[in-house]
Amino acid sequence: MTPEQAKWQAENLARRARQSRMISDQLETWRFCPRKPCRRGSACLGPDPVACARHLIWDLLDETGRATLQIGMQLRAGGASAEDALREAQRRVAAVSTGQ
Repeated sequence: MTPEQAKWQAENLARRARQSRMISDQLETWRFCPRKPCRRGSACLGPDPVACARHLIWDLLDETGRATLQIGMQLRAGGASAEDALREAQRRVAAVSTGQ
């Protein structure tokens, strides 16, 4: 690996870690994180935020949960509070599930 490639790889990994922490913080996943430092700090403070986000999305959530998460993230990006985003995302997913 060239020095330029190594630099790019390090920057890319750091960017992914920042994005994962930002997503986790916006969704307030620290509320149910098994790591005490995250819960105490009210933020994602884990050593590998990418692995934490992957675990949250793929291991803990079923298809409905992933759909709710995706909609909730869009609503949070639009400025909705965590509570409002969750409530609206759940409403939308339920409407699709019941065919409304």
